[in-house]
Amino acid sequence: MVRHASEPCATYVGATVGHYKPWISAWEVWNEPWVNRAGNAFLPTGSPEFYGDLLRRASTAARAADAHTTLIGVCTSTGDPAWLERVLAVASPDQFDAMSFHYYGNRLQGGVPTQIGRIVEMLNGAQNAHGKAKPLWDSEGGLDSAS
Repeated sequence: MVRHASEPCATYVGATVGHYKPWISAWEVWNEPWVNRAGNAFLPTGSPEFYGDLLRRASTAARAADAHTTLIGVCTSTGDPAWLERVLAVASPDQFDAMSFHYYGNRLQGGVPTQIGRIVEMLNGAQNAHGKAKPLWDSEGGLDSAS
């Protein structure tokens, strides 16, 4: 198993979800976990296996604190299917209720196949390889300024 700090993080998730249960019903487990930033205390290497373990533990803790919470996982980079595959090998789609991703671009519609259509196919295909695909949430995005 990857050396990590996921147990303290899971404890924090459980306490936070329990505390805010009356007001917040959906939680995303880590924004952009693949990014290796200086000072990124829980994900110092951006390891997909580390994040998968963290997601599994956070899921257990969140559901223990609030069985009705909506857990959003993965927050994937749509440009790195190998990273996503490695996460899902550790934390299958049964660990979360929705899969988040970020899409920046002007091609939300038009043309066949659309860029967003290809992204949806890739994300759903990766999930289906490890279980039943969950709904996709575009949790961050915008339009290209050059358009």
